This record gives sequence, structure tokens and C-alpha cells, in this order.
Amino acid sequence: MGESEAVAEQLRQVHEGPASHGPSLREILADVDATLAARPLQGEGHTIQQIVAHVAAWEDVFRRRLQGEVVAHLSAEQDFPHAPAGEPAWQALVERLHRGNRQLQDLIRRFPDARLQEVVQGKEYTFATMIHEAPFHNTYHAGQIALLKRVLASR
Repeated sequence: MGESEAVAEQLRQVHEGPASHGPSLREILADVDATLAARPLQGEGHTIQQIVAHVAAWEDVFRRRLQGEVVAHLSAEQDFPHAPAGEPAWQALVERLHRGNRQLQDLIRRFPDARLQEVVQGKEYTFATMIHEAPFHNTYHAGQIALLKRVLASR
């Protein structure tokens, strides 16, 4: 198995499971409804919904960069995009996250290992650095969501 395939598999495990660190992002989100997703923690920080929108946005950036597009940076609104309220909008966002993750896995899996040391257009790091970032990024935010769920459910 090449490096790209290994990273794609790691991203799959973080998202779908089984993940060695604990519940996957899909497992963590399985019982989250729109009300819980939109509930702020004492008016501080991001909601679960905002974090999910953030992860989906960054997976989109990773996909675009892998396909050669120059994505220099994201505005604050692009980084944590506003997501509409309500159960249909929440379910659409979760499905967008799942679909985008599968697409990213596929792109990484097919990315030639011979190109991993090339510098990402418009950045100062390599494709190898970028693709390894994706599972770490998702694991970090999955942990945030799990903690938010626990705290919000206890109130």
C-alpha cells in the first residue's frame, strides 16, 4: 500500500470507523439533531453545526488543492460558514460532510505517490503535508464535537 492509499484509509477510519482513537466522526454525529447541533455553549465558541460546516469547508479546500486549484486562504465566513437552522438543513449539512469526505478519500487514494513531495500551488508545503493534515484536522474536530455533545446533553 502506497502513502496516498494509507492516508486515505486513515481518513476513512477517522470518519467512518473503526477508529483507534475512539468513536468516528460519523458515530459521534449519528444521534445529533438540529436542536443540539445549533445550541451554543453558554454563548461561547462554535456550535456543533458550525464545526461540521468548518470540517466540510476544509475538506472542500483539500479536494480543490489536490485538483490543482490555488486556494490561498479562507475568509472568516468561508472558514466557519453559516448553516441554516432546522432539521432538513442539518441533515443536508451532515450528508454534505459524508459525501465530501468520501470524495476526498477517493482523490487522496488516487493521488500519485510520486507527486507527494511537490509543493501545493500557492502554498509553502507539500501535498504529503497537506494530505496528512486531513485526518488530524478531522480527529481534532471530532473530539471537540464529542465534548460539546457531552456537556450540552448534561444541561
